[in-house]
Amino acid sequence: VLTNLGANIRRVEKRIAELSKPVPDFAPILDGGWFRIVTRAEINRIALTCDRRVSAESYAYLKRSGWRGSPTEGAFLWNLNERGVREARDAAAVLGREVAS
Repeated sequence: VLTNLGANIRRVEKRIAELSKPVPDFAPILDGGWFRIVTRAEINRIALTCDRRVSAESYAYLKRSGWRGSPTEGAFLWNLNERGVREARDAAAVLGREVAS
């Protein structure tokens, strides 16, 4: 039981420090007309909701870039962290081009 105690303590301390970091600076809502990107701090996620179905190309992009569909939330979700903020901005750009085409 005590063989790996030091490593477990360091791992837990590192995880606590990671969770104690402030939430990244991100506008609470990006509204693209037919889609919205919202931070959901209570579940530690960024949620992308759409009023209509996304095109097959946009859907493939979302899946490739790491967004995961959540039937419970009714949205695509990404972890609320700095990479998630970048992915949200990229997804907004891709979905914004979909309206133009």
